[in-house]
Amino acid sequence: MKIDVGAQNILRQMGRTDKALGNTQAQIASGLQNPNPASDPLASTLAKRLSIDVSTTKRVQSVVSQTKNTIEIAHSMLRANADLLTTMRSQAIQASNGIYTNEGRVANLDPIFQQNIAQFDSNAHATWGTRTLFDGTLFINCQTDAHVVEANVTGSIIDTTLSEGDLTINGLDVGATSSDTAKDVAQAINLLTSSTGVTASALTSATGTGIFDSISATNPIIINDIEVPIGPLSETESADQVIGQVVDAINAHPDMAELKISAQNMNGHLQINANDGSELRIWYSRISPENVAGPAASAYSGTVSLSSVSSIIIGGSTPENAGFSSETITASGITTVTFGDMRAAAVFGSTLPDLTSQANAQLAITAIDTALSTVLGELTRISSYSSQFEQIEENMETMSLNLQDALSSSEDVDFAEAITNSERLKVLKDAATATLRTQFTYFDKLGALVAESLRRH
Repeated sequence: MKIDVGAQNILRQMGRTDKALGNTQAQIASGLQNPNPASDPLASTLAKRLSIDVSTTKRVQSVVSQTKNTIEIAHSMLRANADLLTTMRSQAIQASNGIYTNEGRVANLDPIFQQNIAQFDSNAHATWGTRTLFDGTLFINCQTDAHVVEANVTGSIIDTTLSEGDLTINGLDVGATSSDTAKDVAQAINLLTSSTGVTASALTSATGTGIFDSISATNPIIINDIEVPIGPLSETESADQVIGQVVDAINAHPDMAELKISAQNMNGHLQINANDGSELRIWYSRISPENVAGPAASAYSGTVSLSSVSSIIIGGSTPENAGFSSETITASGITTVTFGDMRAAAVFGSTLPDLTSQANAQLAITAIDTALSTVLGELTRISSYSSQFEQIEENMETMSLNLQDALSSSEDVDFAEAITNSERLKVLKDAATATLRTQFTYFDKLGALVAESLRRH
């Protein structure tokens, strides 16, 4: 019996050795530490997470590199325009000299000067994709971190209908709306989401502030001209019990569900919400708001909330009509690059300089000095972008290498260790097999001796 148990133990140990040997041989064949995720799910999950981070970092590297190239193009164009302005200044100084006649200036100096202005404007109209670099509207939202936290902003209550130009989101006019409800404003903003990357949601909310006063009998609350029966209520019920009944009645009413209106107990007060941002009109029949700790009888307008995984640039002539103020909100992990309006008309003003007279040439010198100051200021700003993205690019390269190293450590098998382990397991398996064979040989001999003894007797 003892020999039987020993043999069974050896067989179980051989099974475990076989399994470990199979896993080691699979490691050697695949080059992976964990060829079977089921055998080590934690290691498999870690490797998967690292793999995703490596992929994300490489994507961010690519985006950063593209933005850096665009910045370098913009810098080059603006540098060329700064050189043009220097040349034009020399031409204007030459034309301001009294030795030239106006006819000579018109015939010989101004044409070349005007060609330089045209080249200046052409450089400013260089494009990035389909957009002009220096028309003052271009912005690039560049992901500069592997993890992004959305940009979010909520406006104040809307009480004015939007007109054309009142509100722009990321440079695009939201346009006019048919009413002053938050719902209409949100819908207008969402029509531009594919271009702006900004989504809008609307909510109209009214919350009670009064002190609860118990009531009896059945009394309706009228919400958006629809009666919602409440009760019967008794004077013995607590505030929370009464508010709970009112909340249940509103939420169970089929018309309220259709209008996307709901209610909840908000810290001992009744809150009623129009969840799509529609106007909310509340009235009470034979009771006061205090009877149910509800909001005052009134018409309520809603608010609009904006969100984006990049930037939200709010502008327009009167963004306050949509509840917003002019501002830029940038998502964490996103860097927004903007270029100013560097076109000739913006830099020189509506009247471009010329060299058709000595007086005009002198005015041109002043205009060019002002333009040169503007261009050099923008050039300095773009240079700071260049330095910033150079640093970001280096950081992302370092992060990518570290992540790939961690992934390699997590996934790649140590072949020397695996081969040594494989040989060790083979030796253990052979030893177990030999031991088991000895056990069975002993059984065979013992069986033969017993048979021979029985035969003789």
